[in-house]
Amino acid sequence: METDTNAQGDVLKILVLEDSARDFELISEQLHDVGLTVQITWVETEDAFIAALRENQYDIILSDFKLPGFDAFGALRISNETCPEVPLICVSGTIGEETAIELLKLGAVDYVLKDRPERLPFAIKRAIDEAKGKKLRKNAQEALLANYVLLRIAGTNAKLGGWSVDLATNIPVWSDEVADIHEMPHGYVPGVTEAISFYAPEWQDRIRQVFSDCAEQGIPYDEEMEIITRTGRRVWVRTTGEALKNEEGKIIKVQGSFQDITERKLSIRALQEANTKLQTSQKATLNILEDLEVEIKTRTAREAELKKVITAIEQAGEIIIITDPAGNIEYINPAFTTVSGYSSKEVIGKTPAILKSGQQDTAFYQNLWETITSGEIWHGRIINKRKDGKLYTEDATISPVFDAAGKIINFVGVKRDITAELVLMEQFQQAQKMESVGRLAGGVAHDYNNMLAVILGYTGMALKKVAPSDPLHNDLRQIFEAASRSAEITRQLLAFARKQAIAPVVLDLNTTVDSMLKMLRHLIGENISLAWMPAYEVWPVKIDPSQLDQILANLCVNGRDAIDGVGKITIETANVIFNDAYCDRNVGFTPGAFVMLAVSDSGCGMDKNTLEQIFEPFFTTKEIGKGTGLGLATVYGIVKQNRGFINVYSEPGNGTTFKIFIPRETTGIVETKDSSEAETLLGGSETILLVEDESILLVMVKRLLESLGYTVLSAAGSGEALRMAEDHQGEIHLLLTDLIMPEMNGRDLALQLAALCPSMKQLFMSGYTADVITHQGILDEGVEFIQKPMSLMDLAAKVRKVLDTLSIP
Repeated sequence: METDTNAQGDVLKILVLEDSARDFELISEQLHDVGLTVQITWVETEDAFIAALRENQYDIILSDFKLPGFDAFGALRISNETCPEVPLICVSGTIGEETAIELLKLGAVDYVLKDRPERLPFAIKRAIDEAKGKKLRKNAQEALLANYVLLRIAGTNAKLGGWSVDLATNIPVWSDEVADIHEMPHGYVPGVTEAISFYAPEWQDRIRQVFSDCAEQGIPYDEEMEIITRTGRRVWVRTTGEALKNEEGKIIKVQGSFQDITERKLSIRALQEANTKLQTSQKATLNILEDLEVEIKTRTAREAELKKVITAIEQAGEIIIITDPAGNIEYINPAFTTVSGYSSKEVIGKTPAILKSGQQDTAFYQNLWETITSGEIWHGRIINKRKDGKLYTEDATISPVFDAAGKIINFVGVKRDITAELVLMEQFQQAQKMESVGRLAGGVAHDYNNMLAVILGYTGMALKKVAPSDPLHNDLRQIFEAASRSAEITRQLLAFARKQAIAPVVLDLNTTVDSMLKMLRHLIGENISLAWMPAYEVWPVKIDPSQLDQILANLCVNGRDAIDGVGKITIETANVIFNDAYCDRNVGFTPGAFVMLAVSDSGCGMDKNTLEQIFEPFFTTKEIGKGTGLGLATVYGIVKQNRGFINVYSEPGNGTTFKIFIPRETTGIVETKDSSEAETLLGGSETILLVEDESILLVMVKRLLESLGYTVLSAAGSGEALRMAEDHQGEIHLLLTDLIMPEMNGRDLALQLAALCPSMKQLFMSGYTADVITHQGILDEGVEFIQKPMSLMDLAAKVRKVLDTLSIP
């Protein structure tokens, strides 16, 4: 419990150990009555007493002598251990004189009887004053001791000590430092005569004289002399002395300082000798300086020129490296660090072998070394390895550097990182190759698809006329399927060359892939599990849904064929953003926002050589007859046509992952019809103007349309079509025209016919669009197109769709 008085002034913190509440109140009243400003803490037990001392600091302790299980002796012992600086007064009702004396001996400052409480304030004040005085004396002693220690340290470091001679006993007293200078033990006490005998013989008369003058006449002295130590070493010392008089003015003591100044003396002597030599050589120096002035001017001009060269080297974009004749690196410019990743500290003293990539054999480096060590210049390309492990190619010229005697003193290499250039060149060559294949595909596709259209059309009509039980029906079916496979090869080739006509729509990749899973599971078979891992809320993309079908079908079939027995194919989606910095570090990546479509398999994987060729048309690792080599080429072409890019990650035995990145589309998603809906042959009675320059195909398509109930006006060219349109009396509902024709292409024909038949709808057909109705393969807005070769089912559905579409005014 704590109590406070209301009086003003310094607060005196008092700890009272008392088991009687009445006695505690009497103590409090007594202190209050005399006007003391106090804060009292009252405790009754030993544990409370110990806790109070640990938690707070007090100015004084008042303790009852006798408490239950505890007494003032115990309290005194605890306070001496915990806070010995705090005074303790014993306040008791009955205490014997012997007990009181024993308490005082053990450290109590006073005792007060409870029947004389008026004495308590005075005892407290006296105890507090004594405690303060004790504390001041203790602080002064500690400060004095600290100063003494500092003086001892300073004296030791400065080799400075003190001495005194009591003239009554004629015995000197040396400090430890003085003893150290003489190389004598600490506490050594010589006589005056013995002390003087330490001085060198040539200085003994002088020290006797000045000491005698100081002792007899009080004349102080300050001398520099030499002594000879106990070990025979000569030491220069500075000794001072002054007289000390008593109250009567009589000289009773001589005292002074003693310092080892040998080092200062030696320094002065060395400076004097150096000054003498300097004066002697001053004239020669002046002559040298004149010569140096001329040399400095010459060197300054050379250094300015050299500085320009160094600046150019430091700022050059080319790598510059200088080695000694043994090939150890002596200098690299900043471009070396930029390209290789190694700092100057990491390569200086090492050889360029630190950059070896393992791509060149020993003979390559042997030829290089023999060339430059024979004094010739070497030029060529080197594939090196960066600090991060990545390879880079540099175009290098390494030249020997000769001294005036014709000896090789250095090799200097000037190199240029051409990695990016080689990648661009490879990409350019690949693009040229792809373009050549595209031109080839376009040139062949038109005529080839026309013939396939004839084969498929006539075969389809023949199949309808022959009963399934007839052996001929099976032969016709084989012809139809072979032609269909041939048509698929043509479509794949056009897809690879980005020459197929597409109609991209904005769609949700997750929804579209999800609708294909049933077909894909059927495609890969029961032994291979298909895992579908869609990301949450992927961004929309713009792509032709049929192309997405082609991508997934080809990649899943490819994964299936790579798996021997049981395995797993995983399809994933994700949103990704590539910034410029990331794309600079990863060749082939394009900055922007993309949706990733990844297809992974647990198959056999591919080696590096195979990876470099997988997108080549007709390249395949499958057995003859098991693959066309166009599957992955088709995927590549589709991705490029949709402004995306594709990356492949594979290792032998560790499966393969294809990651396709399609640009994010910001417009709304368009709902697409389920392609799995059942289709039926739909005909009509409208009039169709059919234009086709290939006569055999013209006859076949006309028969197909007429079998569907349409009235067909057939023309073998643009001119004939225009004349038929002018002469026809009734309405022509639809123009079905080939795109690529000798006289006029189908688009231009449609434009001219639109003036004659404004309400006539248009449907174009071709095996190859040649960008007549497309832009980079993408169908122009509002254009309807059917790809040759087409089946009767495809033709019937497309014609009906166009005819049923409302005309746009």
